[in-house]
Amino acid sequence: MMKPYQNKDDKDLFYLVSKNDEKALKELILRYERLLMRIAVFYLKEVTDAEEVVGDLFFNIWQKRKNLKIDGNIKNYLSISIKNNCFSLLQKHKKRKIISYGHDYEGVYPDNIKSDDHIIMEELHTSLTSFLETLPEQRSLIFSLAKFEGLSFEEIADLLNISPKTVANQVSLALKGVSIHIKNSQ
Repeated sequence: MMKPYQNKDDKDLFYLVSKNDEKALKELILRYERLLMRIAVFYLKEVTDAEEVVGDLFFNIWQKRKNLKIDGNIKNYLSISIKNNCFSLLQKHKKRKIISYGHDYEGVYPDNIKSDDHIIMEELHTSLTSFLETLPEQRSLIFSLAKFEGLSFEEIADLLNISPKTVANQVSLALKGVSIHIKNSQ
């Protein structure tokens, strides 16, 4: 049996939040926490910082619930808000962290892979990570969301408010760059 909040659209949930409905806020968190974490980890490169800004975003929504008015798309509002919060935190810390894309690569290699293969895989990962840092920010984000997070082109387009064709072009350009980078690295 579906819970009544799962049937509500985002605008209805925001309205209920403005009327002090904690369950509506919990439903918004369930819907968007994972997506917002992906975005935050991409920008902050650190899961604990990402958790902090995502938690702060929902906390601030609750604190400002009486006066908060959102006329447009809720998903876009949350995505833009989390990006702004990430940039604010980066400015506050005045340093960039090493990119991790939210992945822990330790222990993912099967025991039967020889240590040389393990070293090659680590070097390839390091090389790819370094290359992605040189790409334009939006291209790197689009590539990471598509290839590391498994989002479809349509999901990325909706998230970033761009066309799916633009997403496809950016992924294609990133893949060409990766291919050239790998060939030049050998």
